[in-house]
Amino acid sequence: MTQKEIMERSNEEITIDELQEMEEYCVDLCRTDCLGSSGSHRGCTWYSLSFLNGEQVDVFVRGKYE
Repeated sequence: MTQKEIMERSNEEITIDELQEMEEYCVDLCRTDCLGSSGSHRGCTWYSLSFLNGEQVDVFVRGKYE
């Protein structure tokens, strides 16, 4: 998965498997921060993904994942 593909998922709900795939296969992804329960996506956990070039994207995982 590329940075561009991940950026296209900005502010979307994704699965735990998709998050793990992003972390495992995107060489430009340098950090994943769990920001807790989402206020805008009910029942989701909010994650901020940071890339080597300084860009960030937020995604939301249904349920709790750490």
